Amino acid sequence: IMSSARPFAFQPNVLSAGIGATPWAAALAVLATAAGAGVLVDHVCVNAAVTALAAGGVWQRAVDFLRDALASNMVRFSTAIAACDASGHWAVAMRIWAAMRCRRSDCDTIGMNSLVSSCSQRWRWPLKLLGVGEAARIRRDVVSFSSAIRGLQGSQKWDQAAELLVRMAQLEVPPNLVTRNVALAAQGSRGDWQKSLWLLAESKGEVSYRAAIDLCDLEGQGEQARVLLNEAHVSGTDLSISFYPWAFGRLLLFEAESTHDALFSALHVLHTSEVRLPPQEVATLVWSSAMLSASNPLFSKLLCEQALSQMLGFSPEDLLLLAWGAAASALNFRLSLQIVEETTQRLADDASFGVDPQVLLGVVWASHFAGVAGPGFRAAVATQLRRLVVATAHGFRLPPATACCKGSSSGLNAVVATRASPVHSFLDSEVEAQEEPLQPAFSGRIWFFGLGVLLNVLLSGALILGCTPFQDALVRRYGYSTADATTIWGNGFQILVMGTALTSPILDVIGPRWFAAIGLSSECVGLGVLAHTASYDHGVLILSFAYGLVGLGGNMLMLSSMPFCQLFQRSSTAASIMMGAYQAAGFVFMLLTLEAFDFWTFFSTYQLIAGVGLLASFFAFPDAPFSCPEDTPRCSLPVPPCGRGACGRPESSALQHAFAPLRFSRTWYFLLCFSLSATVAAWCGGTFYAQLKGKDHEAVDPTMSQSLIFWMPLASNSTFLFTPLIGALIDARGFRPAIFLLCLATVGCVASVWLLPLTWQWLTLLSLNWLLAVTYSLQLSYITCKYAADQFGAVMSFSTVMQSVINLVGVYLLSCPPSRAAACFVPACVFFCALWARDERRASV
Repeated sequence: IMSSARPFAFQPNVLSAGIGATPWAAALAVLATAAGAGVLVDHVCVNAAVTALAAGGVWQRAVDFLRDALASNMVRFSTAIAACDASGHWAVAMRIWAAMRCRRSDCDTIGMNSLVSSCSQRWRWPLKLLGVGEAARIRRDVVSFSSAIRGLQGSQKWDQAAELLVRMAQLEVPPNLVTRNVALAAQGSRGDWQKSLWLLAESKGEVSYRAAIDLCDLEGQGEQARVLLNEAHVSGTDLSISFYPWAFGRLLLFEAESTHDALFSALHVLHTSEVRLPPQEVATLVWSSAMLSASNPLFSKLLCEQALSQMLGFSPEDLLLLAWGAAASALNFRLSLQIVEETTQRLADDASFGVDPQVLLGVVWASHFAGVAGPGFRAAVATQLRRLVVATAHGFRLPPATACCKGSSSGLNAVVATRASPVHSFLDSEVEAQEEPLQPAFSGRIWFFGLGVLLNVLLSGALILGCTPFQDALVRRYGYSTADATTIWGNGFQILVMGTALTSPILDVIGPRWFAAIGLSSECVGLGVLAHTASYDHGVLILSFAYGLVGLGGNMLMLSSMPFCQLFQRSSTAASIMMGAYQAAGFVFMLLTLEAFDFWTFFSTYQLIAGVGLLASFFAFPDAPFSCPEDTPRCSLPVPPCGRGACGRPESSALQHAFAPLRFSRTWYFLLCFSLSATVAAWCGGTFYAQLKGKDHEAVDPTMSQSLIFWMPLASNSTFLFTPLIGALIDARGFRPAIFLLCLATVGCVASVWLLPLTWQWLTLLSLNWLLAVTYSLQLSYITCKYAADQFGAVMSFSTVMQSVINLVGVYLLSCPPSRAAACFVPACVFFCALWARDERRASV
């Protein structure tokens, strides 16, 4: 094309248009070919080439081209300065400006603005440049002042910013949104938040609202900040998707509906559109989700994809927010590693981390908390800090420069405070030559989980004692009546239920080690009493108490093992395996049926096993389930608290923290559905027992004995072998399919007891045990996945109390016709399961 340019007599403006419309490499090629073909190349063409280089971010080539091209003019100088501004090379821009003054080229407002913008991070230079511009009679517009003010704002130089604002008023330069926001923040730095609100009335916008909300929160005006948040909502101001999550995280507002809607809106935009959010918004969303303890897997995945795809675009302040958010919420281990690599590279390239040492220390702090700070990163940071003469500092403050972070001591301060000390320890030590291998955070999880399964298989199935062999042996071998045997089992079960409700919250306070030790001690005492059953002449009360202690100890052991399921990616499957082992352990008792051994031998053997388990659990279980920052428990949207010792909880009492889950509707749906299903299972078992017993029989009916002794082990183990499948279903598809399965199992069990004859007793037993498997697997999986480790015991206690309350209805319905019980249970269960499933669907979207 260019070789034929001379015959066609291309004009320079046509050539310059073609150069400006091409990438920088093609622009240089076109310009060189044009010159070789004899086409007239003037200043316009050269300016277009420099502009293409600037647009491509190739600042060095732009400067070289400027030096080697035709006699430089003001346009090319300004364009080259703009290229240096875009790439952050302010020193080169200053040299170009000096060259302009040596050549006595006229500098216009555009060049001045580009130069001030490129030097804005060095706050003293823009002030000097504005003074030089005033002496040279260069017109300074609002862009000149706003660029300088923006740099002063980033350096927290509010007094100088206020002086520039006064100078703008003297020169009658109309303010823009940036200058108004800086004025607002400047008043806030002086504690004059009322005047800041007055300024806000003149400059309504997202930046203004952020500055005002941040200021009110810093001044302790929480109510006024909430008023501003509501005003922003109703004013119709165009707000970004990160505004409401930022505001809720900044003010630590954990209102269920509002928080959920804000995060759901951001998730909807990320999921349904292919738009790439600006780096600042991505960093703000990551930080906000950590502050709100919200880590929906899809939300986390989309945020990580957005962050990883534009890591170069994050400013140091944005990297700080990103690092804190990724570390505090265990968002993505790969993201934390990428942040460390990017920071190391910038430090090696002498990038702008040195502007604010607090920003750099904040990234260091978060990286140590995430466990990803390697020797290479440490060496780069130590070099930079020594260069800034702060390597020997032993105190650390949170960075004041970022609005999102200021005043968040009740949030992420508590998160990183537990890991703050290593920040300075490595600065005074020698850096090793080789990289240290990253140790896996979950190295001990298989040991913990395996120990829990083993202990549960050996011991916790003691709950099944009351179903068959225990009562049968009491009646046949020790002279107890059927009524006494039933009373022992019933009272023991009530002791178990109420004891679980009272003791479960203790787990949140003392940790798994001591809780497991107390549970196994209780089981040892109960087994010791049961071993001497023959010594008690109709000791209904003491045997009830002993049986309750055995069951309570097994429950406490299971609870102390369950938090470790959160360490697994497929935590529902792990919880279901634990539940299956817990129930299938009854098969051991069923096979023995207490016929081969007497009570003393049988229970003494298990008492010895419980004692060994007590020692093993005490030395193997940790004080807290999460000993590594990567083991942070996953919390579902929008549950606010985080795990014990791993994430900062809101500043509230332990009682408020324990009752926090009750503020959310789906917690109540879960409690109601679980309690109804457990009550239905108890009612079905009692009704089926009464049907097999017969009307006029004082002793156990032979049909009942054959049915329970033969069918119960088969039905129990055939159903509980499928509990891992229930957990796998939850991990793969969420809780909605399991909720529908729970509803179906409840209706099926009621129908089988109500409609099937006794000749179909095996099918009734199968449906009953299937209902138990689904009910308790769903209970433990839901608590494991949806709540933090230091709320596990509290939620378990709530579910047990709710179960006890609704069980009173089941006890009343035992004396009623099955049709009345079906009319009470089935509609209620279907209704609440539908509400629960709808709420889970909304959360999973």
